[in-house]
Amino acid sequence: MLPQIVAIVGPIRVGKTTAGRYLVGKYGYQLASNSEVLKEIAAKLGIESDRSGLKRLGDALFSTFGNDLLARLRIEQGIFPIVVDGVRYLEELIAYRREPSFRLLGLTATNEQRYVRAAVLANEGKDGNQTRAQFDALALARSEMQVDQLLREADYVIDNCFSIDELKTTLDELIKEWSKA
Repeated sequence: MLPQIVAIVGPIRVGKTTAGRYLVGKYGYQLASNSEVLKEIAAKLGIESDRSGLKRLGDALFSTFGNDLLARLRIEQGIFPIVVDGVRYLEELIAYRREPSFRLLGLTATNEQRYVRAAVLANEGKDGNQTRAQFDALALARSEMQVDQLLREADYVIDNCFSIDELKTTLDELIKEWSKA
């Protein structure tokens, strides 16, 4: 049986969304994107939905209502299976671990590879162009502070320094293994 919740953790531009979309398309998961929820809220409130606006909104919501706010909401709704694109806080992990089949997937890549990915996406209109120093400074955001600790808690970590096809092959092997449990 597929894990009912797969959450993905990793630094910015490591491939979380790519992995999540693959699991949605191949295995029938629903994508549960924290940034998409924040974009919906921002739109309703007339807040700019760029990275800076979403950061401010997320910081305000999570510091007020708890870092596990979206995890609690998703568990309460019980709409599974889901793949959570971007776990950021230990409190989220604790909430999700209450689901017995939950799995935490970590993704890593070098800073250089992640910066190159960011530059490619900027050319496609996402995130805007950033200098290397601006990109590296994103790691200091409140939402990034627990990523390394969460990676240590992951059930499995993929070194996403290779091709998309290699990422997909590894994901397939992992889902096969997790489905046996």
